[in-house]
Amino acid sequence: MKHGMILLMLILPVFVMSCDQTAGMKQERAHRAERARGDIVIGAVGDWKDAEKMHVLFWNGLEMAEEEINTAGGVLGRKIRLLKVDDGGTVSNARIAAQQLADNLDVVAMIGHLQSDITIGASITYSYNGIILLSPLTTALELTRQRGFKYIFRNIPNDDEIGRQLAVYSVRQGYKRVLTYYSINTYGQNLANAFEKYASRLGCFVVDRLSYDYNADAVFIRKDLYNWKKNYVFDAIFFAGSLPHGAIFIREARAMGIHVPIFAGPGLNLPAFFEIAGSAAEGVVTPTAYSQGEPNNETMSFNKAFAARYGSIPDAYAAQAYDAIKLLANAIQKAGTTVPEKVAQALYATKGWNGVTGSHTFDENGDMVKKPMDFQVVHNGKFEFLNVKTD
Repeated sequence: MKHGMILLMLILPVFVMSCDQTAGMKQERAHRAERARGDIVIGAVGDWKDAEKMHVLFWNGLEMAEEEINTAGGVLGRKIRLLKVDDGGTVSNARIAAQQLADNLDVVAMIGHLQSDITIGASITYSYNGIILLSPLTTALELTRQRGFKYIFRNIPNDDEIGRQLAVYSVRQGYKRVLTYYSINTYGQNLANAFEKYASRLGCFVVDRLSYDYNADAVFIRKDLYNWKKNYVFDAIFFAGSLPHGAIFIREARAMGIHVPIFAGPGLNLPAFFEIAGSAAEGVVTPTAYSQGEPNNETMSFNKAFAARYGSIPDAYAAQAYDAIKLLANAIQKAGTTVPEKVAQALYATKGWNGVTGSHTFDENGDMVKKPMDFQVVHNGKFEFLNVKTD
C-alpha cells in the first residue's frame, strides 16, 4: 500500500502536466485558427502504400475535392491545403501520425483513417488536442460513442444502421432462414450483431452463426461450410467480414455446391474480391456508400469528372473522401471561421447537405441520420447497381 501511494505520487504530477499541456495545445490551436489568414490545413491520414496496392482511390477523391474548392476561390477566401500523413496500417503508427498532426498547430481538422480500429485508436489524440476528426470509412459504433468527445464525426452510416439496411434487404428478398459468418473483430461482430437484431424483428431467422479470425484458411472455412451443408436448412448466407477471407469463403461455398444467395457487408467492395473469388463472385450482393452505376445526374457528373482527371471511374472510397472535404468546407463556410469548436457546431447543425453520396444530416453523436446505402450485385465480373430500397 505504501509503495502504491509513492508510485501514485510520482505519476500524478506527470499526468496532470500532460493534461495541462494538451489543454494548452487545444486553446492555442483555437487562438491561432481565429487569427489565421493563410491556407486551411487539413490532415489526410491513411495507409497510403496499401491503398495504392489495393487500388483504393481514397486519396484521389480528397485531392479532386481540394482542387475544385481552391479553383472556385477557396473557403472564406482561403485555400484548402491537405497534409498527407501515412499511418502504416497499424494502431501504434496511427497514434504517432495523430500526434504529428496534433503538434502542428495549423491543423484544424483531419480526414481518415482507412480502418475502423485504427481510427478509434487515434481519435483520442485528435479530440484532446482540439482537432476535428471526420471519418469517411469508419463504421464501428465505438468511434462516436466515446463520452465527452465533441469533435468526432463520420459521413458514412455506422454498423448498426448498415446492419439494419441489410436486414431489410434480406426480408424483402424473402429470406426466412439465414446463416451468418463473421470476423472476430470490431467490424465483423458489430455488423453481425446488428443484422441479427433487426432481422429477428422483421421475421428473418438466423439459424446459426459462426466466426473466423485472421488465421483462418481455406481448410478451416471448408470445415464450417461442410457442417452447415450437412446439418442445416437455409435459404441465404450473410457474410460480415473483409478480404481476403470473404472471397475465400464464397469461393469455397460455391465449390462445395452451396448455391443459395450470398450477401455481405461493404468489406468486399474492392477489386481484390474478383481476383480471389473469380466466377464464384457472381450474384453476390453488397451495400456501398456509392454505386458507380446509380442512374442520377450527380453520379454521372462525378463519374465523368473523376474519369477525366484520373482515367478511371471513382470507387466508394473516392466518393466518400470527396464528400468529406466538401462537407468540411461547407461547415467552415457556415461557421465563418476555422476555429474547430465552431466548425464542429456547424457540422452538428448540418441538415440535408447533398453530396455525391447522398444527403447528409448529423445527429448529436456525429453520426449520419437516414443516409441509405446503395446496393450492388456482381454481374459479369463487376458490381452493378441494384435498385432496392431499405428505408
